[in-house]
Amino acid sequence: MKKRNLPTSTFHIYFNVDSVTDKVVRKISNDIAKKYKSNFVLDGKNYKSHITLYLFAAPTRNRISIINILDKHNFSHLPVFLRITNMFASKGWIMADVDRRKDIEKHHKNIIHLVNPVRQYVLRRKYRDGKYFDSLSKAERNSLLKYGDKHAFDLYHPHLSISQLLDEELAIKVARDYNNFLRGQKVVLTSVEMSMGGEGSGGTGKTVYKKLLTKK
Repeated sequence: MKKRNLPTSTFHIYFNVDSVTDKVVRKISNDIAKKYKSNFVLDGKNYKSHITLYLFAAPTRNRISIINILDKHNFSHLPVFLRITNMFASKGWIMADVDRRKDIEKHHKNIIHLVNPVRQYVLRRKYRDGKYFDSLSKAERNSLLKYGDKHAFDLYHPHLSISQLLDEELAIKVARDYNNFLRGQKVVLTSVEMSMGGEGSGGTGKTVYKKLLTKK
């Protein structure tokens, strides 16, 4: 009898940011998109301002187990008030750095330790492609095989994604040009959220969990 593969989904655990920061960052993202050829624009619907904590695939049926892990995790020592330190670009992506990264990294590592076993070694569809997998660095491949996320632990870099340009050199220039618009911007982490989508969702999908981090 042929073994049936379990349905899998992409899970994205991330921090939402306050509405003021979201408005400022989205304005810059849309401004860049109007001037240059962009692959990624923050529209507030499909893509919203956030700081990724963990992006991975797992059997769809394990959704409740992952939600229970998040619900029990203690976020009380999380620094919810941050500031943007500078903008930078990597592989065409234009991003914003935040301060107090070490504190955020602790939660990233703790969440992965708890969630990774529930992942059951499942990889997102694009990572199962041999050509794509071989294009990654050795460190990224190791991270991917261990944790299902190519940017885990030492490769994790908490940030806000703003745009992605086709021209990598141009992205570096644009990040430099817009740096003064965001440097020093206050950022409030308002909630931790998890979305779940199909294998081709790329981290976007239906919200299945949300926990408030700040009092209204």
